[in-house]
Amino acid sequence: MVSQAQQNSLSDNAPDQSAPPATFAQVVTQYFDQWDANGDGKLSRGEIEAAVANEKIKGESAAAIAAIEKIVRGSKYTIPAITKDYLIHSPLTEELSQENLAEADDDSKPGQFNHAPAFQPRYLKALRQLRQTSRDLFPQTLPSFGATHQGALGDCPFVSTVGAMVYRDPAAVKAMFSQNDNGSITVSFGDGRSIRIAHLTDADIAIWSSAGTNGLSKREPGYWPGNTR
Repeated sequence: MVSQAQQNSLSDNAPDQSAPPATFAQVVTQYFDQWDANGDGKLSRGEIEAAVANEKIKGESAAAIAAIEKIVRGSKYTIPAITKDYLIHSPLTEELSQENLAEADDDSKPGQFNHAPAFQPRYLKALRQLRQTSRDLFPQTLPSFGATHQGALGDCPFVSTVGAMVYRDPAAVKAMFSQNDNGSITVSFGDGRSIRIAHLTDADIAIWSSAGTNGLSKREPGYWPGNTR
């Protein structure tokens, strides 16, 4: 059952920027039953992916599920069944530098860790990213070459090609994008083909966006096949 407080939170458009964030453990306590769709007391990979794709999961709940998804997707930690108790009592820190912690979440970097993962710092990072990212596709009127950035995907040929296009004619690149009434984006190509990129959920933004105030990072999530839902 979803509590009234949870139902109310689903309608919030954004977290309260002025309030101190809840801890990861507090968020798990409040929202775990919502993520656990089949009610068996543990989160499956499918339930985590479904929560990431759920547009109703916002703010702190989205940041927490993003932190969980990063750990599960990376497969660099040996973790038991993902129960509420396991998540609530997970360590607050790891014996890793910030640089090494970032590498632990980078799918392009190999590595295995023998200690338990810390969800709290990843949750706080996801929440900061979520709060700082503009929801406008092009908040600065035209796409900027300076905002071109490769994230965790090994897709440098794609990013360099887009960067060259933006450098040459940013207005032409912007004209390729049109926003649909349901929040999705249609990208039209010169050969007449077009693709639809699904509306990014808060969890998508927390996981994938590296654009910050430069706008929603549609390029890499759209390039990643998992986000063409």
